[in-house]
Amino acid sequence: MEWDAEEEAPLVWVSPISNEGQPRLTLRQCPVSTITGQSAAFVQDFMMHRIVGDTSAAAEWPARRVDAFAVLENEQRAMRNMADDQR
Repeated sequence: MEWDAEEEAPLVWVSPISNEGQPRLTLRQCPVSTITGQSAAFVQDFMMHRIVGDTSAAAEWPARRVDAFAVLENEQRAMRNMADDQR
């Protein structure tokens, strides 16, 4: 019998949403720790947005881009607050 690390890995997340009769979504790897090419593009877009500051087209952006920008903005704010608290 061959050992499968993926099968043996502990669950790190179980969906709080249950669909009638369907198994809940479970993950054995943290989805937040996965960085993709699209992730890097979101960071580059975000930095350009911070420099230019134009959000007039935000209503036309894909939801993933808006979500990524919100996460990045919140993380930057938290880091600034942490730096201010250490002074």
